[in-house]
Amino acid sequence: MGAEPTAVAGVSRTITVVMADDQPLVRLPLASWLRQTGDIKVVGEAGNADDAVTAALRERPDIVLMDIDMPGLLAFDAVRTIKSRCPRTRVIVLSGFFHDKYIEAALAAEASGYVTKGEPPDVVVSAIRTVAGGGVYYSPQVQERLVIDTTGVRLA
Repeated sequence: MGAEPTAVAGVSRTITVVMADDQPLVRLPLASWLRQTGDIKVVGEAGNADDAVTAALRERPDIVLMDIDMPGLLAFDAVRTIKSRCPRTRVIVLSGFFHDKYIEAALAAEASGYVTKGEPPDVVVSAIRTVAGGGVYYSPQVQERLVIDTTGVRLA
């Protein structure tokens, strides 16, 4: 891995991330992988949506990587809270599900990405870099269900 820090307008910078997933077998290895990139710094970890909101408010990260199926506050309510209270923080939904109701809820909450847990870690890293750079990222299974036009992104 060992990538160089992300270049933004000719300046290298570190992308700060809060990682939220209730499954330690997902959260801990993925956070460790992210730490090895050289340009991503995991500044907080959370095992539920309430703690994810608390960590986001405390750390003001560039990105919150948020599992949608966690105990406590509903993940999409947490996304809305984070976006309203930390306007510069962007949220990427991380999920084992890619059903329309979850995709629609992520779009309604204005998540900047939707990554399925079937993706390899390097795709998650790419999604984080894309979203931190101002873009959006949707896993291929999610993209198949979307229409992007002049009105924005919506389900097909």
